Amino acid sequence: MNQIHANIQVSLSHMPLIFDSHSDYGCWTYYEDQMRLAPSLTEHAQRVQAGGIGMEVLVIGGQSVLDEVDFRTRDTVLTAMQSVRMALSDPCLGYTQVLNRQDLARLPEPGRVGWTFGFEGAAPITSLDDLWKYHEVGLRVLSLTHAGDNDIACGRDREPGLGGGLTAFGRELVKALDDLPIVIDLAHLTDRGVMDTLELINRPVIISHTGARAVCDRPRNIPDDIIRSVAARGGVIGIFAVGYYLHDGEGAATAEAWLRHIEHVVELVGPEHVGLGTDFTDYMSEIFDRWHIPHLKPTVAGVPDCSHTKVFLEMLAGRGYDKHVIGDMAWKNFARVYDASLPRD
Repeated sequence: MNQIHANIQVSLSHMPLIFDSHSDYGCWTYYEDQMRLAPSLTEHAQRVQAGGIGMEVLVIGGQSVLDEVDFRTRDTVLTAMQSVRMALSDPCLGYTQVLNRQDLARLPEPGRVGWTFGFEGAAPITSLDDLWKYHEVGLRVLSLTHAGDNDIACGRDREPGLGGGLTAFGRELVKALDDLPIVIDLAHLTDRGVMDTLELINRPVIISHTGARAVCDRPRNIPDDIIRSVAARGGVIGIFAVGYYLHDGEGAATAEAWLRHIEHVVELVGPEHVGLGTDFTDYMSEIFDRWHIPHLKPTVAGVPDCSHTKVFLEMLAGRGYDKHVIGDMAWKNFARVYDASLPRD
């Protein structure tokens, strides 16, 4: 179908709410506080609801260092978690924290946005005791690496086939995670690291934000064998909105480019293993310029930030997906894995 927006079967007003499996805004709101910048949380909350997002996984720790704010350190992460939790507790924002299956079962709820804490990279975890401590204060999603290597594993941002898998401590950590009610996120992990992890665990995992390497040959994207292996465990793969990883050109990707990633995964393993993990970073534009990575700023044409997220569902409807499949990809697929991983109560 050449006309992406032709034959819309589901109007935007009746679209399901979206489970967004990856947002860096948790780190950003703490960074704003520490750098004494004008807070943008109220505006962000309004954008999230305008975009039809009903659940937002907020990164709060990992391997990022934003100027003087080092999210790799235990003290910073614990302080940030407390600070962001307090900020999000303002009832005017419409947020509700998801800590267990009962919390998740109350969603999606119009006018409310569920949220939970995730780490993008396990650098703040130096012992298994740390893992339990972070869980006690609200950590519910853990990716093992981010852009680089750490003491747990090697990161994916290198040429395919290069980089090792899990370290000895990484293997110990993954074995502990298999018995801990935390969602395991394999985003940014090398191919070898993904397979090492899958050999050690017995439950579904996610890759929260990525693309298909067969569609766009960037190291950050995942190959078909990884897609199949994650799906075989009942896992879900979130397709992101970072234009650079969606097409081979420059600037924002087209709707067609984004859809090719969705459809590639659907063709390989079925729609029940596809979700959305947007990874919008429009609020970090100035930092990306200073880091000399402006190529990572463009998103998908027509979807510049989270306030437009439901346009992705319009694209799927225009492609001919029925409302039940769209609902699965928008919400139910990730919710299924979270329900299998979170504490009962």
